[in-house]
Amino acid sequence: MKTLSIHINGTLRDVLTKLKVVYQKYTSKDAPEEIKDLDLLKYFDFKDEEELLSFMYEECPMEIFGHGRVLTENSFVKLNEFYKTYRDVFKIKLVSDEVEKSKPATLFFLAKYGCLIDTVEFYGLGKEKEMWKNTDIFVSADSIVLDSKPKNKKTIKISNEYNEKSKGDFTIETINELNELDLKEKL
Repeated sequence: MKTLSIHINGTLRDVLTKLKVVYQKYTSKDAPEEIKDLDLLKYFDFKDEEELLSFMYEECPMEIFGHGRVLTENSFVKLNEFYKTYRDVFKIKLVSDEVEKSKPATLFFLAKYGCLIDTVEFYGLGKEKEMWKNTDIFVSADSIVLDSKPKNKKTIKISNEYNEKSKGDFTIETINELNELDLKEKL
């Protein structure tokens, strides 16, 4: 049975919008109106990456990750439908790059929306390429994951403004379109 991994950040959860709200709340600084790429230090006033990561993963993870917003309305209803349809075809798991306190915050996020998927795997920051060892098909918006796909694997790209140059074997706009791909026939 092939393993199908679904990325949480950028696919189900909108971390950047919540980060802007939390940043403004705790720093009293204006959050950027628009974020055009994932180099967050260009948009938020932190002295270095360590300070940014401390803010996100140690100081405010529950607010940013646990109380994060879903990217698309009804995405967990559609995800659960997908799971029920394909759980006997694929080993389906959720994956996310989390550290420190963002792990329990992510589990809270998934529970809050009633996620039915049994397996959730966390991997460290910057370890996106390693996730390919344990999956055959990756549903992701992360350009690092999409761009590091081995030849014998497949990707389902969730299109966004940060990954326009990345390619996917299949491309959809939101996780809600996953059922429409009819993966039993295509993979």
